[in-house]
Amino acid sequence: MNMKEYPKVIRITPNKISKILQVLLGLEDVPLISIKKVKGYPNNAVSVLFKHDTVRYLYFESQTTIQLYRQIQLNEGKAYEMIYKEGKQ
Repeated sequence: MNMKEYPKVIRITPNKISKILQVLLGLEDVPLISIKKVKGYPNNAVSVLFKHDTVRYLYFESQTTIQLYRQIQLNEGKAYEMIYKEGKQ
């Protein structure tokens, strides 16, 4: 019998995000603003917006990558700069 392989479903939980942030930023008890599936990306990619003090961060996870962005203020408005990227096996 041939078993078909399906993509692993990424399940982001506040507890998992908290651990990730502690490792990446050394932050604890970071309030979550939103957890969303990312349109246009396959394989259950998610983005997580959270805030520490006045800084907003965006965590992105897909089947192949983990990325972390920090919101920065520009003259034209706001943007996110990448501060961490890791490929997944």
